[in-house]
Amino acid sequence: MSTIIAQPGRHAHPEPHPDAAARLRRDRLARASAADMESALAFLSMIDPEAFEIAFTAATPHARKIPDDPGHPAEATWLLPGENLEGI
Repeated sequence: MSTIIAQPGRHAHPEPHPDAAARLRRDRLARASAADMESALAFLSMIDPEAFEIAFTAATPHARKIPDDPGHPAEATWLLPGENLEGI
């Protein structure tokens, strides 16, 4: 009589890779537009401010820094109701 050696076969429903969900999120993020990302971050900041701060630290700081002195004084024109902008 021959010996039967059980060989492990493929599972009917294999367990997903632990990083599968992260990969799907990464792929979805790569397809998102800037408006989609802005909406998602705005939503995240409303539902979980701490997660928003954590996610925002992953972004690299902006290379553009707002200058301390833009080179000219700020100008403002106040219009009262009924005043015409053309006269200025």
